[in-house]
Amino acid sequence: MINKFREASSQVFVTFFIGLIIVGFVLTGYQGVQTSPDTVAKVGDQKITIQEFRREFQRKYNSIPLTSEQIKKFELREKLINELVGRKLQLKYSEHLSIVPSEDEVISEIKKFPVFLSKDKFDIRKYKNLLKANGLSPEKFEEQVADGIKARKLESSLSYYPISSSLISELQKIQNDSKRIKIIKIPQSTLQKFVSVSKAEIKTYLKDEKNKKRVDAFFNNNKESRYDTKEQVKASHILIRGTDSKSLEKAKEIKKKLTTANFSKLANEHSEDPGNQKKKGGELGWFTRGRMVPEFENYSFSAKKGTISEPIKTDYGYHIIYVQNKKPAIEAKLTDYQSEIAKSFLQKESKEKIDKISNEVIKEVRSSIKNEKSLNKVLKKYELSPGTNKEINILSDYASTNLSNSEIKKVLEKKEGEIETLRGPLDTKIILVSKLDNKKADEKSGVDLSAKYEKKFLESELKARMKTLLKIYPEKIYLNRL
Repeated sequence: MINKFREASSQVFVTFFIGLIIVGFVLTGYQGVQTSPDTVAKVGDQKITIQEFRREFQRKYNSIPLTSEQIKKFELREKLINELVGRKLQLKYSEHLSIVPSEDEVISEIKKFPVFLSKDKFDIRKYKNLLKANGLSPEKFEEQVADGIKARKLESSLSYYPISSSLISELQKIQNDSKRIKIIKIPQSTLQKFVSVSKAEIKTYLKDEKNKKRVDAFFNNNKESRYDTKEQVKASHILIRGTDSKSLEKAKEIKKKLTTANFSKLANEHSEDPGNQKKKGGELGWFTRGRMVPEFENYSFSAKKGTISEPIKTDYGYHIIYVQNKKPAIEAKLTDYQSEIAKSFLQKESKEKIDKISNEVIKEVRSSIKNEKSLNKVLKKYELSPGTNKEINILSDYASTNLSNSEIKKVLEKKEGEIETLRGPLDTKIILVSKLDNKKADEKSGVDLSAKYEKKFLESELKARMKTLLKIYPEKIYLNRL
């Protein structure tokens, strides 16, 4: 039973850290990392810097256009600070248990990250380049990985909870009282696209100097990552695997026969690139800097359009590169995007119009949710994601349902066939309630239930211990620094 419990709960803590690190690599270019590392909160000697806060805020809310009023109204900054404080408390708890990862453990963990691998081997250049692109030093990243290991070891130390037969019996009853629900999510950010804004409204908006400065600031902050066009190369290649003299000679012989006219044909005949599949002609399409290994990239961006290289050695073997076409970098101009940015601001701030559209969409979803064909038409019309089906009961939590405890309670009060509408600050959820098939529920064994719900008890125990630690290390929060 203990082994099953460990399997069920092994991600309770480590997800907080390692998951955050991996997701962070999607956010390259985030401007917040340039901010000075002032402390925004403190738990004992554990600090939460402005950089750390902004990186996490960007990760959570980057896809949601929020106004400063919404951030304040829904206390998003305060809630995020509390989350980060909880993570720091876990690290303090690890210290109390003398959980300190060794240097070898940290190195071993880093070498497992898929983003740092080339041909299934750790690539030190890739490692350093990715860290640099994300505004992280190797020391800081290694510290974060060590925190993840601490979290995993902390989870291991709390993994021993006995489950009695009477408790399993109670859990079985709860399982049999579960309900099946269909959830349709309507994000505010999606509805904003349907707010109509006239050219006259945009013109009036930009006449206000305050609005114009706001548009200018948004453009400048996002210019490089969103609006500038990077230099691009379109190329094909022939790869001969192996870095020995025999592979080089083979590549040289192919090069002698190559012309721009027959490159595609010979690539299909000779290239050992598994992605070519003998029918792509060695085509790699368009790419920007940072996509290819350095040796390949250096030639591609320095050579003239229409040239074919001599064999170039990389870790993969020898490449013969045909530079088919090139596009220069184009620096974006504010005048080209000013109206577009102003329109997006007007759409976000048109609360009356958004509410009106929201009411229309909610009405259409509610009226069609029991008919799959009709529902799909509505979802397509408003660019909404397909609904998700969940099984819930009184022990369900946010992690498994994306519903808060109060929302779960509301839904469970509904009868079969009833519809619940849950309106939140960032989205609206339309939920159709149906009865769970009891035969399916009865198939669940007691052991399965213990593995499923012991994780919940583990989380509860952790919360209790964190509450005690908070009394020892009261948090200090400086929201005025944000």
